[in-house]
Amino acid sequence: MKFIISYILFFYSFIGISFSQESSSDLNIKYSEKDTVTLNQQIEVTGFYNGISISDAPSNVYILTENEINSRNGKNVGEILNSLPGIFIKSYGNQSLQSISINGLGAEQSVILLNGVKLNSVQNGQYDLSLINKDNIKRIELMQNGYSALYGSDAISGVVNIITDEKSKNSGVINLVSEYGSYNTRKISLSNTYSHKDLNFSFYISDSRSDNNFEYYFDNGIVKNLKTREFAKYNLSDYSFSAGMENQKFGIKLTSSYLNSNREIPSIETGNQPIKTIQLDKNWNNNLNFSLYTGNVKINSELNYQNNLMNYTTIPVINSYYKNITASNINKVTIQFNKIISTSGLEIKFSELESNQLKPNIERMTYSLFNASEFNFNSLKFFPSFRYEYISDLKKSVWIYKIGLNYKPFQKQNFHIRGNLGNNFSAPTFNALYWKQGGNPNLKPETSDNYEVGLNYADENIINYKINFSYLKIKFTDRIIWIPQRNFIWSPVNIGESVSNIFNFGIELSKNISNDFKTNAEIYFTSNKSIKKNKSNDDDLTYDKQLIYIPEQQVKASLGINYKSVFLNIFFSNLGKRFSDQENLVSLSPVNLLDANLIFSFGVFSLITELKIELNNITNTDYQIISGYPMPLRNYNLNLNLKYNL
Repeated sequence: MKFIISYILFFYSFIGISFSQESSSDLNIKYSEKDTVTLNQQIEVTGFYNGISISDAPSNVYILTENEINSRNGKNVGEILNSLPGIFIKSYGNQSLQSISINGLGAEQSVILLNGVKLNSVQNGQYDLSLINKDNIKRIELMQNGYSALYGSDAISGVVNIITDEKSKNSGVINLVSEYGSYNTRKISLSNTYSHKDLNFSFYISDSRSDNNFEYYFDNGIVKNLKTREFAKYNLSDYSFSAGMENQKFGIKLTSSYLNSNREIPSIETGNQPIKTIQLDKNWNNNLNFSLYTGNVKINSELNYQNNLMNYTTIPVINSYYKNITASNINKVTIQFNKIISTSGLEIKFSELESNQLKPNIERMTYSLFNASEFNFNSLKFFPSFRYEYISDLKKSVWIYKIGLNYKPFQKQNFHIRGNLGNNFSAPTFNALYWKQGGNPNLKPETSDNYEVGLNYADENIINYKINFSYLKIKFTDRIIWIPQRNFIWSPVNIGESVSNIFNFGIELSKNISNDFKTNAEIYFTSNKSIKKNKSNDDDLTYDKQLIYIPEQQVKASLGINYKSVFLNIFFSNLGKRFSDQENLVSLSPVNLLDANLIFSFGVFSLITELKIELNNITNTDYQIISGYPMPLRNYNLNLNLKYNL
C-alpha cells in the first residue's frame, strides 16, 4: 500500500497546485439533451447498472439535471439536496455544518460520492455538504436505499453522487457567475469546458464570502427578542481542474480540486454572549482513471488520493486539528454476454489520521472484493450483488449481499414493480475507536437488514405525469451509542437498535401549453417512523420512541412556469415535528417554508445572459432545524450568469 501512496504522490509532484478528484461514476445517469425532459423518458443508469433506464432500477433513484439544479434556490449542495424526497438536511445555521439524513438514519450511514469517489471521512463517517459549491454541479444522483454491496461501509440508508465534471456538449463553454445577497454575501466564479475530438479539458475557480450576520428571534421564556447572529463570517475558495482523452478503445482522465474554507462557527444560542470559534478546512482531492474497451469487455482502474486538514479553534479553550489521508485503488472488469452484464472488482484503501485529540499512529487498510450483475429476462430484470470486505484495524471481515428485481407486467405501459433486499454495514469511525478520552477499540461494525418494495407509472396524455410509491424497512443493529461511564467520560458501545419504516409517495406533472408556455409541478410526501428498539435498563423511557431530529412527516412541492425566456419557480416545504430528546418530551414545532425565484434569460450571438432573483423564507418564518441554532429570516440573492459558447 505504501507503494500506491508513493506512486500517487510521485505522479502529482510535477503539478504546482492542489487538485481534487473526479471519477467515472458508479451511478452515472445520462439525460436527454432536449430542453424539456418528458416524465417517462428512458433516462439511463450506467456504472454497476449498465445501460438500463431509471424506471428499470431495482430501487428508488432520483436525478437532478444541471437545469433543475440551477432552477432551485441555494448556495451549496446541501440546500439543493434538501429538495429531494426522503432527505433531511441537519443544518446548524446559514452556511454552517450541514449533514445529511436519508431514511431516518444519520450522516454516518449515508455515502456521499463526488464523481463516483467516496468523500465520507474515516474520522467521523460524515462530510459537510455546505463545503460543496452549487455552481460547479452538473448532476446529482440519489439512490434511496442501502448499497453496501456496491459502495462498502456507511451505505446503509442511501447514496448520493455529485457530478461536477462532464464532457462538454459543445466544443467549449466559458461561464462567469457573480452573486450578491443578504448579509453582504458575494461570490464570483469562472469555469471553462473544452472538447476537441478525443480530448476534453475543464477548470473551475470560485470565491464566496459573507458577513453572515442574519437576524433571528430568541425566545427567553418571556418574550421573543430580535437578535443578530454573531461570529458567523465565512470565506470559501474552490479550485478544480480535469483533463482527459477518450476514444472507442482507450480512456484516461486526471481530475483534481482544492478547497480552502475559513469559517466562524457560531455557538449554540443560550441568550449569553456567544463564543468565537474558527474552523479551517483544506481539502485536496485527486483522481486518475484508466479505461480499456475491447469488444464486450471494459477494464477500469482508478487511483484516488485525498489529503484533508481541519483545524477547530475556540480560544483559549480548544485547539484541535485533524489530518485525514486516504489513498485507494479500484480495479473493475465489466463483461456483457447476451442478456447478462457483470462487473467484478478489487478495491484496496489506506486511511490514516493524525490528531491531537486521538491516539497516535492510527491506520486502516481495507480490502474488498465485489461483484454486481444484471440479468435481463425481457419484462423481468434481476440484480444480484455481493461484497467481501476486510478491515485491518478491527481484524474483522464482512460479507454483504443485495438482490433486486424489476418487473414490467404490461409491454405497452410504462408501469414497473420493483423490490430488493440485502444487508449493509458501517465500520466504526476513528473518533469512536481511538478518541483519547473515551474511545472503544472493541467496537464492531454496525449492521442493517433492508427491505424495499415500490412501483412507478408514467404516461404522456393530455398532461405528462409520473407516479412513484415505495415502502422501505431498515432494521438497524449493533448501532454505536455514546453513553456516560463511571468517570463521567462518554464512550461508544454497540448496543443500539432501531427500526425505520419509510413511505414515499410522489407525483410529477408537466404540460407544454404552447411552444412558448410550459408548466411543471411536483409534490412528494414522506412518512418516517424511526423507532429506538434497545433498552439500557428495565425502566428505559427512551425505548420505542422516535429517534431525535428525525421528522415524522415531510412534504416537498414545487411549481414552475416558463413563458419564452422568463422562468418562475416556487418551492414549498413542510418539515414535521422533530424531537430533540430521546424520551420524546421536547420537540421543535413543524415548519412551513416558502421560497421562489425569477429567472430572465436572453442570448446575443454566442453569449447567453441569465439573471436570477432568489427570495428565501418569504413568509419570514422563525424556525430552527437543530435546537439552539437559529435559521435566517427572509433573505434574497441576486445571480448574474454569463455563458459564452466557443
